[in-house]
Amino acid sequence: MSLLLSACASKQAPYDYTNLQASKPKSILVLPVVNNSVEVNGGNIFLSTITKPIAEKGYYVFPVAVVDNILKESGIQTASDAHNIPLDKLYDVFGADAVLYATVNDWGARYQIISSVSVVDVDLKLIDGQTGRLLWEGHANMQRDNNADTGNILLNAIIGQVMSDVFDDGTYDLSRQATIIALAGDRGLLAGPYKPVKVE
Repeated sequence: MSLLLSACASKQAPYDYTNLQASKPKSILVLPVVNNSVEVNGGNIFLSTITKPIAEKGYYVFPVAVVDNILKESGIQTASDAHNIPLDKLYDVFGADAVLYATVNDWGARYQIISSVSVVDVDLKLIDGQTGRLLWEGHANMQRDNNADTGNILLNAIIGQVMSDVFDDGTYDLSRQATIIALAGDRGLLAGPYKPVKVE
C-alpha cells in the first residue's frame, strides 16, 4: 500500500505570541472536542491524541477521564454544551490557567471512484482561563492516500477500500501526526514551564 502524508504548511507571517507570553499558563484544560464531521468517533479519537503532546510541551493537562466525570456530574453531556460553559464557571471548578477548544471540521475516509483518502482536519483555540483572551490558535490537517499500487487503478481502489474497512481508516495515526505538527511547527504552541531543559 502506498502512503502519501501531507500537512497544511503554507508560508504565513510569524505568529504573534504576545498574549501567550504575557499570560504564561502552566495548566491547560482540554474540553471535549466538538465534532462537525460525519464520523461519530472523530472527536473522541482526536481527544485521545492531543493531551499527551501538550503535556510534552511542558504544561500540566487535566486528566481527560476526570474532566469527563466532572462535566457529566454537572449535567454536561455533549462537547457543544461544554464549549458553551462560561469561563468563570470553568475556572471555579478546575482553576485552569488556559482552556483548549478543539473542533473537528472533517474526519475519516473519503471514497472516490478510483481512490480512497483518509482525512483529519481540526481547529484549535487556546483561551486564557480568566480573561478569555485568545492565547494561541492552530490548525491540524493531514491526509493519507490509502490506495495500493497494483498498476490497475480500479484494482487499486478496491484494495484500498478493503484494507481500510478490514483494518482502520488510519485516522488515529494521522491525528497524532497532525497534532504534533500543529503544536510544534513555526506557528505551534510555545513550550510551557514544565518543559525539560536539555543539558548539553
